[in-house]
Amino acid sequence: MSRTDLEQEQRVSGFMETVKQLGGGGRIWRQELRSMEDTVSGWVAELANRKEAPTAVFVTNSFICQKIYAGLVQAGMSVPEDVSLLSFEENGELEHLPVPISVLLQPTRDMGMLAVDMLAKLLRNIEIKNRETMNCSLIIRKSVRSIPTDGNNPGRGNHEKTKTFHLD
Repeated sequence: MSRTDLEQEQRVSGFMETVKQLGGGGRIWRQELRSMEDTVSGWVAELANRKEAPTAVFVTNSFICQKIYAGLVQAGMSVPEDVSLLSFEENGELEHLPVPISVLLQPTRDMGMLAVDMLAKLLRNIEIKNRETMNCSLIIRKSVRSIPTDGNNPGRGNHEKTKTFHLD
């Protein structure tokens, strides 16, 4: 398994574990694209034709998220009315789509700096913490709708919000 595959597996596993801890997870449908060159048309067709379609799609990188968004639109599906869409990571490109995509941002630059600092300390025989906590940001845009619990449809928000939480 390549390093990239391992990172994606950890992201997806963490996501699925958290959904289950929050009381969901009975209807998680997991599909993997093995390469940036993979087509999403078959995947989108399968999603659109499922008996119980997922309420949301969580994508592990912004490039594939753009492909999935385009595929959903081409298949006649509406984001977020038919399916919500959320991505890990971006460099600003997802906010400029016709429906701006909500994003979970990890502090990747800070993670890299921390990793180098920890490595330097280890090389100098300086003790390091076993665990570090870092802040992540959830940028809520228009691609995710609330799931009504009382039968009402609250619709989607009209503005971007950012929430910060800890990455442990």
